[in-house]
Amino acid sequence: MTFIKPLFLFLLLVSILGICSGCANMDYWSLLSNDEVNAVILSREFAAEMEKTFAKDLAESHQIKREEWEKRPLSLKAKQWLSHLFARWL
Repeated sequence: MTFIKPLFLFLLLVSILGICSGCANMDYWSLLSNDEVNAVILSREFAAEMEKTFAKDLAESHQIKREEWEKRPLSLKAKQWLSHLFARWL
């Protein structure tokens, strides 16, 4: 499998006191129609690995500022708008 950087991964993750890690999307769309897995893992090792991975990903990330977002090309805006229309079926 080939990955092209930068890539986009959306993940909600919580680490509590370095012991418990979990993830969940608690919004209407996720609860109604998405096939998602929610997890709670009680493990210091797993929590530490998730925190390490998050720090690495954060260091490699690029924050998109509002001005940059608004200046994206019209062709990209059109693709995003069309994709949003069909998001439920994609």
